[in-house]
Amino acid sequence: MRRGWPWAREVYAVSGWVGFGAVFYLLVHGYVEPLHVVLAVMVVPMFLAAVRRRPVTPRWGRLEEGPERERRRALTGQLLMVITGVGLFAGGVAVSAVGLTEVFVASDLAYLGTGPDELRASNARLLPFIAHDRAGFGGALMAAAAAITLLSAWGWRRGERWVWWSLGAAAVAGFLPAVAAHAAIGYLDLWHLAPVFVGMALTAAALTLSRPYLCAR
Repeated sequence: MRRGWPWAREVYAVSGWVGFGAVFYLLVHGYVEPLHVVLAVMVVPMFLAAVRRRPVTPRWGRLEEGPERERRRALTGQLLMVITGVGLFAGGVAVSAVGLTEVFVASDLAYLGTGPDELRASNARLLPFIAHDRAGFGGALMAAAAAITLLSAWGWRRGERWVWWSLGAAAVAGFLPAVAAHAAIGYLDLWHLAPVFVGMALTAAALTLSRPYLCAR
């Protein structure tokens, strides 16, 4: 954005609007978490200030495309990364939908060894509490997925190593805690975790194929 690249501002704006829009999920089940609302109110003005910042004249740097084989491998990696981003967005939509409606999927209830009626009977506020967390996670996943998809689609240029490192850091921060948390509590349903493992495999392949191209000097 400092270099005046229009697409960077658009990626930031789309991801932000999706993420902040998910704050309204809190209203669906009647559990409005004060800290969540306060943080959103604090961060929204910063987001708007960045989006409304006056554009500067673009400063473009450019490397030659390099060997054809390297370029083709990078294009394959780009396609895999876009597919990963679209898949993550679809996953965010699905998680949001579950959080806003049923709250649990079948594997959740199998792990808990109980059903929604029993949980409601134990505490009437338990399901809304869990639902707000799950729906909020779905919204956050959609926001991250929008950024990943658009960054992969528009930022894929030779020598832009920051793109490679950003996507790599996002993968580590997103996938590893998900697996670690499920392992820590013994929730290891393969069908439930399959999207995570597929995403990890696609991302690893994409970053491996594209590294010579994106990290070229």
